[in-house]
Amino acid sequence: MSTPLAASGAPSDVRNTCNILHCSISGDACIAPVIVPTSGRVYERSVLLRALAENGGKDPVGGGAAVVEDDLVAIRGDSGAVPPRPPRFSSVPGILHALRDEYDAAALETHALRRALDETRRELSQALYRADAAVRVIARVTAERDEAR
Repeated sequence: MSTPLAASGAPSDVRNTCNILHCSISGDACIAPVIVPTSGRVYERSVLLRALAENGGKDPVGGGAAVVEDDLVAIRGDSGAVPPRPPRFSSVPGILHALRDEYDAAALETHALRRALDETRRELSQALYRADAAVRVIARVTAERDEAR
């Protein structure tokens, strides 16, 4: 049984899961994508505005006519979509680095929790000794009172 192919030659279910727009300047996935109508290219809004400021208002990739911020067409994406993972998680060294960072954070948190636990135990022990001493003093004073009667 064959799967239907999209215009790109990929199966349609693959095409539907790969609909992330990438910035023509940075190559990263766009969070706030815009299209420049004169060139038809997709950019991340913040990256494009920075590049326009540096290039004197010319299209940074196409180099064509001047682009004004009012000419940009915003693309409305799926508001419930999860932002893509940074590219550093797509390689084994990146994943190992992320795991090491998570382990270090967990170890630091465990250390802080153990220190807090030890401090709380010391405080509880001191409070129990004080309460025990108070009970002994009360028992001794009560015994002395009873003898004096």
